[in-house]
Amino acid sequence: MHTDSNNINDLIYKHLRDEALSQEEQASLDHWLEQSAANRQLLSELTNEHEWNAYWQIRTDEARTNSAYNRFREAVFIPPQEEQGSATEPRIRSIGSWKWVAAAAAVLIMISVGAYLWINTGKQMDTDLPTAAKQVAPGKNGAILTLADGSTIVLDSLNNGIIASQQGAKVHLENSKLVYDPAGKTSGDISYNIMTTPRGRQFQVSLPDGTKVWLNAGSSLRYPTAFEGNDRTVEIAGEAFFEVAKNKQKPFIVKTHADRITVTGTQFNVNAYANEPFMKTTLVEGSVMINNAVLKPGQAYMNGQILKTDADQDIAWKNGFFNFTNQDLPAVMRQLERWYDIDVKFVGAAKPFSFNGKMDRGMQLSDVLFFLDEMKITYKLEGRTLTISNE
Repeated sequence: MHTDSNNINDLIYKHLRDEALSQEEQASLDHWLEQSAANRQLLSELTNEHEWNAYWQIRTDEARTNSAYNRFREAVFIPPQEEQGSATEPRIRSIGSWKWVAAAAAVLIMISVGAYLWINTGKQMDTDLPTAAKQVAPGKNGAILTLADGSTIVLDSLNNGIIASQQGAKVHLENSKLVYDPAGKTSGDISYNIMTTPRGRQFQVSLPDGTKVWLNAGSSLRYPTAFEGNDRTVEIAGEAFFEVAKNKQKPFIVKTHADRITVTGTQFNVNAYANEPFMKTTLVEGSVMINNAVLKPGQAYMNGQILKTDADQDIAWKNGFFNFTNQDLPAVMRQLERWYDIDVKFVGAAKPFSFNGKMDRGMQLSDVLFFLDEMKITYKLEGRTLTISNE
C-alpha cells in the first residue's frame, strides 16, 4: 500500500482533531505507522493539530542545527533586485516560529518522517525580546453573550450545560461551543441575542436552525433565538465563517454594513471589519447571492466585483492559521492586533514588505517579534502598544 505525504498529513490532522476516519483512511494511517518506529513515536508525542502544524514547518536533511537555520534564512529572505537603476525592498517569503525544531519556518511544508530529520532540541532562540512580549499570549476561545433583556454572560470559563432560556430556545454550552435548541412553539415575539468576540477571542455558535457560525476576534453576530417567518436573517460585524443548514423554503440572509448575502445552504466567509479597506465575501461551497451577484465556489465578492480568490487563505483563521500570502505589513499588523489584543502604531510610512507564508495562531507574540527582528523591522513594545518605525 502506497501512502503519499500529502494524504498522510491530512489523515494525521483529522486524527488529532478526533474526526472520524473511513475504513480506507484508517488502513492508510495504520500502514504508515507500521513503516517505522519513528512514525509511531511521532504520532504518540503529538497531542493536537496545532503541534502537528508547528512540527512540519520546514524540509531539511542537515543534522546540524546551524546548517538548518542557515537554510531557513535563505528560504525566508529574498535579496533585493536591481530594476533599472533603482533598488527594491527585500521581499519576505515567510515568517514563523523557532519553537520545536531548530529551523521551524512558518511555511508549512508537509512531508513524511522518512524525508525529514527531527531535530528536537527543546530549546528556543536566545533573543533579547522585551519582557512585555513574552507576557502576551495568543487569542483563545471566549465570547460575551448578550441576552434579549440586555444582561450579559461571559462564556470564557463556563462549564458545559444550560446557561439561559430564551424565547423559543434553550441555550447551552458544549465543549466551548454555544448551542441553541429550539424549545417548540413560541409566542410570536422575536427575541434577539448578540454574541461578541472581543480582540483576542474567537467562538463558535450553533443557531436554532442548525447553522454553524465561527466568529473571529473583534466580531459580533446578532440573531433571533428562533427563526420565525419566511427567512433566517442575522447581522454580522467583523469576520465570520458560516456553514448554513439547508432549507430552500427559508433562505438564510446575512446583513453587513454594506451588503446583503442570501443563501439556502452553503459554506462561506464574510470579512466585514470596519478598519479593512474593503469587505470581502468568499464562497467555499454551494452558491450565494450578494446584491444580485451570484458567486461560485472559489470566487469572492469585493468592492462590487466578483473575483477569483484563494479560499483556503481567506478561511485560514478558522483553521488555526494566519495566511499572509501577498499581504503588506499594515494588513498583517491589523490581523495581529485583533488576535493578540495589541495596538499597532506606525511612525512614518510602512516599509514595502510583501509576505508569503503561514503562521500558526497558537504562537506567542514573542515568537512573532523575533521574526520582525530578522526582517530588520524597527519596533518598540510598551505594554500592549507596538510601535513600528520606518528607519
